[in-house]
Amino acid sequence: MSEPTYHQKRRAEGRCMSCPAHSGEAARCIECRNKRKKKHAHRKKKRVCADCGQPNDNPNSVRSCLKCIGKHRDRYKDRRKAGLCPYCGEPPVEGSTMCDAHRQRSLVKDRRKYRKLRAQVLEAYGGKCQCPSCDVTTPEFLQIDHVNDDGGE
Repeated sequence: MSEPTYHQKRRAEGRCMSCPAHSGEAARCIECRNKRKKKHAHRKKKRVCADCGQPNDNPNSVRSCLKCIGKHRDRYKDRRKAGLCPYCGEPPVEGSTMCDAHRQRSLVKDRRKYRKLRAQVLEAYGGKCQCPSCDVTTPEFLQIDHVNDDGGE
């Protein structure tokens, strides 16, 4: 088994990656996270890569240059291949490809996306029940279905 990296040791100790402070479960303490957010926002505003600070040559991304995106992609693939969470390198939860923290984030994001899509579909169908004598408009009571149960025909 390989020797743990500097960052893995710091994380196991519950220490911030950027300073000597304790960070608990997070990779960085609150102060360092806020500094990093501020730096990235400043770089984004100046149209430079938020990771390396070089001029952003990527027309499809405001945040990262092509070189840094390639590094991120390679790291993601390597972690997936090693059977680790592709986002942080931690061991995944059983039955998943992600660690618990990233799995929870993904589930929240998926739920949000599902609700938004469902709202758009219901709005496209008029936002109310299609039965002749029904005035139900509460989204929780509405469903999308074939009127005559003939969807498979």
